[in-house]
Amino acid sequence: MMTRTLKKLSVLILALGMIFILSFPSIAHAADTGGSDHFELTVVENKDSKSGAEIADLTIKNISGKTGTNVTFEADLPTIFHDKDLKKVTVNVGTLKAGDAKTYQVSRKTDGTVTTTPLPTTGTTNTATKTSTSLPSTGEKMTPVLMVLGLSVLAAVLIIAIKHRKAAKNVLALVLLIAGLGSAATVNAAEKTYHHRDEVRNHAVELGGTTYVFHLAAEGDFENDATPPVTPTPVTYKMTFDSNGGSAVTPVTDIAEGATVTEPSAPSKTGYTFDGWYEQSDFSDTAWNFATNKMPAKDVTLYAKWTPTTYAISYELNGGTNYPSAITSYTIASQTITLGTPSKFGFVFDGWYDTANFDNVAVTDIATGSTGDKELYAKWSVDPAAPVTDGTPEIGETVTFAGTDWRILKLDMDEEPSNGNQALVIKEQALTAQETGDGNIMVQFDTTATNSTSPYFHDDSTSTGYGESHLKAVIDSYYNTSIAPTYSNYVLPVDLDLPNWSRYSDNILFNQYDSNLPLAYDNWYWQDWQSYYTDNRFPTSLAPLTVLKQQAFALSYGDIQSLDKSTFYDDNLNWNSNANQSDTGYYSTLLDFTAIDANYPYFWLRSAGYDFYAAGAVLSGSFFNGDVNYGLPVRPALAIQLS
Repeated sequence: MMTRTLKKLSVLILALGMIFILSFPSIAHAADTGGSDHFELTVVENKDSKSGAEIADLTIKNISGKTGTNVTFEADLPTIFHDKDLKKVTVNVGTLKAGDAKTYQVSRKTDGTVTTTPLPTTGTTNTATKTSTSLPSTGEKMTPVLMVLGLSVLAAVLIIAIKHRKAAKNVLALVLLIAGLGSAATVNAAEKTYHHRDEVRNHAVELGGTTYVFHLAAEGDFENDATPPVTPTPVTYKMTFDSNGGSAVTPVTDIAEGATVTEPSAPSKTGYTFDGWYEQSDFSDTAWNFATNKMPAKDVTLYAKWTPTTYAISYELNGGTNYPSAITSYTIASQTITLGTPSKFGFVFDGWYDTANFDNVAVTDIATGSTGDKELYAKWSVDPAAPVTDGTPEIGETVTFAGTDWRILKLDMDEEPSNGNQALVIKEQALTAQETGDGNIMVQFDTTATNSTSPYFHDDSTSTGYGESHLKAVIDSYYNTSIAPTYSNYVLPVDLDLPNWSRYSDNILFNQYDSNLPLAYDNWYWQDWQSYYTDNRFPTSLAPLTVLKQQAFALSYGDIQSLDKSTFYDDNLNWNSNANQSDTGYYSTLLDFTAIDANYPYFWLRSAGYDFYAAGAVLSGSFFNGDVNYGLPVRPALAIQLS
């Protein structure tokens, strides 16, 4: 009997297990597969509610974090809201996005009628209610319950089958167990959406001073969350580089707070040197140290600091001398540099060039915005106006200048070798009649002299004799016409140191020409006849004494006495080959032009002569004098730069 009862029980349990397995997929799908509550369901009294005209606000809110579709909201109403057959309100909400809420009102009017049409409002807060107390939710958690129940039935089948050694039943039970579990897994894995239902039951709400009970429920479809949990993205920052006109530098991204940043390659900017990155655009802070500075909790922009690069300017002068204000360096920001003119004796400057063979266009300036070191080459051409000598200049040799020949009387007039060779020269040929401007080679020393006793000095104080002379006027005219326009670059300014009678007579032993009259500018002669031509005073000077001036001039006895005394003799070698050399001699080979111009081997000097009415002169190299109303040839002298 007992055995028959167990058999019947076994068959019953096996049948129940089969029914569970066959129906599990649909049960599992109908059950909640979404986990925790998806809807928050609340009932509160509306602010306009009162006894006899109660109003309840029913709110559904999606708290699942997902959008719900096919959402319905239903409420079992208290008896005061029952109207005929209306005991329950069901609202087709449709789609309700995550976080959204909708509120519906149910009201009973004073005449006893109940308004059953819901009045939806959207939003997350119901501001038209007297209270905002939420009702507790008791969502259905069906899936775990069903699975536990089904597994229990299957386990019972398996135990009974084993106990009665029924192999077929064992196998069938195992198959049913595996199939059930597989069906549940298949449902959860295969379905893209799931259905969820939440209920809130037996909740009391006070309306118009009386407590009433509501039963609420909501359900809808939600997408399965098959995506694995997303790891939150770490907070990182960006470093941007403002090159301030330089080459672009790629920003660095995804930098964690407190991290150091790898230093990028330095940018470049034409004409500038990169001096680091700074966080302040005015560079008032210190440069960013990529080895030690840490990234703050913010994006950072760094600014490039630049310093203009200094470039060198070098000059290849090719034997010349640079102009004093020559600039030797510049930057891209420098003002335009206008190049000056160097000098080279005997040559004309033809411009600066940037190649040694002068095959480019001449460079006149270095414009603002230029870059790079500059090497400039001076180009020269021979100056046709320069003095020309046959080899190294020597005293007594000829130099060609201003279209004629001049004899070198003295070299290095200032006795300073470092500044070149300043030469005292005299024209070898006397001025022609055309060059004198008188129409005659013979030029009267003083055209104001009316007779042979007209004085050299015109007065005691202002007259210098030569200064007012016709001789000076003729020489000045020759210089201004034939030399100054073309050749003045080589003429040195000189001071002739012209004395008046007072200076000339100072500390000199003179006799009165007329013993009955006092010694005066128009009544004197040298006590020693040799003294007048050995007077070494008043030579031509390169240093300023009174006035320096570029000019041609007549020699003075002072100039003659400064010449090389080895050229002096006590007799004229032209007629006395046995003349003795003498420092105090009255003849010099340097002033003898007989071999060159036998017709006019004599010429005027600018000094006073032996007595008051005479001016100094040279005759075939010998020193003498002539009355100021006489006419003699003119041989101008110059101070010129030879090298």
